[in-house]
Amino acid sequence: MKMTFSLLAASLALAAAADEPAAAKWADCLVEYKEQIVKDGDTVVLIGDSITEQGFCNKWGYYHLLTNAMPRVRFVPLGFGGFQVKSWSDLERDSLSNTNLCTWYRNHGWNLKEVFDGHIDVIVVFLGMNDILQPSVSEDEASLGKWLFDYATFVKNLRERCRPREIVLATITPLTADMTSPKNRVRRRLNNRIRMFVESSYAGGSGMLSVADTGLGVSEGVDDTRLANSGYRLVPDFVHPDALGHKIIARELCMAFGCEEEADRLSAEVSEELVEKSQCGDGGVGVWLEPVRTCRPGDDEFVYLVHYRVNSVGFAAAEARVVLPEGWTADELAMVADEGMFFVRGRPRSLVTTIRVDAGPAGRAVLNIPAPWKVCDESGEWKLYTATQDYTGGLAPGSIDPYQLYFGARTNTLRCVRRVKSEKARDVKAVFSHQTFSATLDLSLSLNGRAVFADSLNRNGKNRSEKVVRLEEGWNDVEVKCVNRDWQRQFSFDFEPLAGDDLSGLEYGIR
Repeated sequence: MKMTFSLLAASLALAAAADEPAAAKWADCLVEYKEQIVKDGDTVVLIGDSITEQGFCNKWGYYHLLTNAMPRVRFVPLGFGGFQVKSWSDLERDSLSNTNLCTWYRNHGWNLKEVFDGHIDVIVVFLGMNDILQPSVSEDEASLGKWLFDYATFVKNLRERCRPREIVLATITPLTADMTSPKNRVRRRLNNRIRMFVESSYAGGSGMLSVADTGLGVSEGVDDTRLANSGYRLVPDFVHPDALGHKIIARELCMAFGCEEEADRLSAEVSEELVEKSQCGDGGVGVWLEPVRTCRPGDDEFVYLVHYRVNSVGFAAAEARVVLPEGWTADELAMVADEGMFFVRGRPRSLVTTIRVDAGPAGRAVLNIPAPWKVCDESGEWKLYTATQDYTGGLAPGSIDPYQLYFGARTNTLRCVRRVKSEKARDVKAVFSHQTFSATLDLSLSLNGRAVFADSLNRNGKNRSEKVVRLEEGWNDVEVKCVNRDWQRQFSFDFEPLAGDDLSGLEYGIR
């Protein structure tokens, strides 16, 4: 049965009604095991972006996991790095007449016209990541509604051309490990629209649509691993899931396919790996730092939320305590058995402020809180910024990833300021760097209102630039400006000592 554009309009209205559905609401009707969709002998086409491309190109990718789990099913992985909904729509349309469009995998390619004009039983659409990353959407309702319309139109065109038995819509996986970031807030809103689109399709009687909640699965995996092993990243570059992440994706797809035995087997493997990760963490205690963003930029005191979990095997549940430097305080927020949270308050004056979470014989963990920045984009709104483990630069005190604070556009300008006090006048090395895979950044440094250093970094190998500059005795005003010309914006600015010097005595603050 064909989907009509009146149904698309209805889905837009439904999706606008709520942004944050409870996961349980969808589990009852969309994610639970149901009649098996994928059967022996079927052809299943996987349409996606770089996550699908990596799913084929890496032997641990979700394409291979599905193929191994269901060897009598033919899976066709059509993944193109950087592709958005609109670019895939254009490609599908072009493949109607162009016989030369193929996947560009190194060792294998699939001709798109042959695939789409051939026999297809099930299609999986796993798109949306790049629409948020690059981005082609903004945070306003009209933009998100337009995205859903384009997405639904693409699904409609696939249905009319390929006439599959079922189309499975996979939800978007996390962007950074910070689930409160603007990028992830928009991701959740788009995922809600995908779910509402499927629900309205069922209500309209068209059927043949279902959801694979890959986004929720990987999000829960991030939560499960971040305290089990604080040094481990389920999504190493905060965009592309690793081998365990792909196993979670394959599990969620098997659940959506109604393939209970395969899903249970993958779920058991995921659980086993999570246990293994918790046994190899450092010190027996996992810790995670989360800045509290409600602080006013004029405040001198900063507040952080510290999560902890005791992972040591063979020890009884132990209450942990936070050991703080002089002048800092901690308030216990919640604790259940060997897991809990503390609010930590203080005035960061050093490049890093060290705190310790002590769980007695079960172990302890050390956490270095980096000196903060104050940042502002084109909105003119200044916000406090503290580097965290949730972004590519980690807890490095010079790191700035504005996605933590702003949704952002493909090209924009960011101003970042802090104060640095030196006990004497001295020459130091000013260093620009970045830890991204798709950055084009124009960076400049001003000291005490005077421009002293400018250079550009890029995705083609130039990821560091340095120059000797002079710090004056007393407080120095530091301002770094970054103009990004690509979608990634993480960068770092650091002072490094020259030979024979020691910068450990520098004091930091916010002006």
